[in-house]
Amino acid sequence: MPALQSQPHGPLLRALRAEYSGVRLHPITLTVSPGRCGTVFLHKLFSQHFFGQGEFLHESLSAHDAQPAIFFRCYDSQIQEQMLTCPAIQSELRRILELARSQPVCEFGHYLISAVPVMYAIAPGAVRVLALHRHPVQSAASHAIKGHYVTNKSRMWAITPTHERVFYPEYADRWEGMTAYEKELYRWMQVTKYAIEIPDRLPGVHYKLVSSADMFGSTLLQADIAEFCGFPRPTIHGPQTVSRNESTDFDRETRPIREEWRRTGDFIEVKTLADSLGYDMTDAAIEKMISRYQAPRGVGVVLRRWTYYWYLRRWLANQRSR
Repeated sequence: MPALQSQPHGPLLRALRAEYSGVRLHPITLTVSPGRCGTVFLHKLFSQHFFGQGEFLHESLSAHDAQPAIFFRCYDSQIQEQMLTCPAIQSELRRILELARSQPVCEFGHYLISAVPVMYAIAPGAVRVLALHRHPVQSAASHAIKGHYVTNKSRMWAITPTHERVFYPEYADRWEGMTAYEKELYRWMQVTKYAIEIPDRLPGVHYKLVSSADMFGSTLLQADIAEFCGFPRPTIHGPQTVSRNESTDFDRETRPIREEWRRTGDFIEVKTLADSLGYDMTDAAIEKMISRYQAPRGVGVVLRRWTYYWYLRRWLANQRSR
């Protein structure tokens, strides 16, 4: 029997719940995903199709301010109260609630994933959870080549086995020896497992679980998501002209995935969860998939590496922006 969300008893949570309990709010959709699952695509798509009909957000609150790792799985009301003592978080949640007085609100970014339980405690009738998942290899590799767990490794955002309330804290014993790609596999497991447990932990919540690949490939599913978020069912014609947040040559050439992908099968909990979602975790499938996150070959790649082309280009861009 899963543990249910505890009743609010802290003064901040109690006050917010009382303030909005009698208010007719439009749907508030919060997205739970490990990131790089099509949230930028959805934000642009909805902004185009429903311009003026709703409020569409994408990581309006920074990862540092939202602290998704610190407040991960905050079903306990005491943790929710601690969350609300953070001025940036309380201000953003109140802003979303105020916007929902007049129109549907969709937060498609993944920094507010840990706010789902506290928002549900405040306005259970309005909250909707869109859970997006992606193949763990694609998710982990696309984040790793962006520098996550290397340059982007703040404990506010980057979930580790030493954070409170994580699944499988025993990974702490091997953490220091893991590459960024392997740490991202762990984070994928944490966030995806959290996304899947939400309907059991928040009984009655409006909930939709969607594969990123299915969402990109089906305009009908995109229309389903729009309806779920509280909008009239649109007619979406394909193929979409909305751009996706693709990886770049800079990412692949400066922080490529190397041979660590061959250890993917060692992460039994990741494989088990991926299998349950229908993902192909065979070595052959992973090898084919990982190639797009590895350094390309060619004379140009070698020249850029030896001349520090990408770093000089970034440096010049930073100089111009000052």
